[in-house]
Amino acid sequence: MLAQHGIRVTILDAAKGLDDRPRATHYGPPAVHELRRAGVIDDVLAEGFLPGKMCWRKLDGTYLAGIDNAVLGDHPDRVACLPLDGLGKILFRHLEREKSAEIKWNHRVTDIGQDDDKAWVKVTTPTDEVSMEADYIVGCDGASSQIRRSLHGDWTFPGTTWDEQIVATNVYYDFDKYGYEDANFIIHPEHWHMASRISKDGMWRVSYGEKSGLTHDELVARQPMKFREMLPGNPSPKEYKLASFSPYRVHQRLAQRMREGRFLLAADAAHLCNPL
Repeated sequence: MLAQHGIRVTILDAAKGLDDRPRATHYGPPAVHELRRAGVIDDVLAEGFLPGKMCWRKLDGTYLAGIDNAVLGDHPDRVACLPLDGLGKILFRHLEREKSAEIKWNHRVTDIGQDDDKAWVKVTTPTDEVSMEADYIVGCDGASSQIRRSLHGDWTFPGTTWDEQIVATNVYYDFDKYGYEDANFIIHPEHWHMASRISKDGMWRVSYGEKSGLTHDELVARQPMKFREMLPGNPSPKEYKLASFSPYRVHQRLAQRMREGRFLLAADAAHLCNPL
């Protein structure tokens, strides 16, 4: 939106390209409103969809309560669903059309500074270390944000991190034959999880809680057991197709301040919200 208004924007990204890991999938009305303002909502809905019902269940499938998004009818800012890697591609495609915007991959911010007139960052590239300046700098550099740590200190991010972990998976499995809605939150002291439709071709996001202290390999080894215990029909691995697997810590944290002079914090750099 800055670029659309003719403001010169340079995006520095430490990665080599767009992130394709399992991440956010659903966008609430405030987010959809902003996607509409940015002119990308039609592309989002062309590749994604408007979810119908969401509900809460017991582990045995017993229906507890639900919400039907259809009651909103044709409201323009209904909840929309599209995996974040898909949204990233759309935003990237639109951004490339803007003459006042550019993206620099493999540019990792290592330090920052500012005075009354400008802000700057030190950046490591594949070939050099450079300093870049701007009128304002927005830190959207994730949960371990270098911008936030440089502003507030390495360990200053008030809130809570739980011992339990979340494992996010993308999987093809026939939940429809068990009467599942578009989004299902399963209530259970050990096998709590979410099963939510995230694509038009039958892919579902299954995110579930796991014990603390397990290594990545141990989490991978436990995944078939977790699916067998959690999912309707108690499937074996040959009955579903696992497309991706990614563990996460569970956080609820908020930066002390989202603006420091000419630096702004946004997204995970500013706040970590438990996705369940």
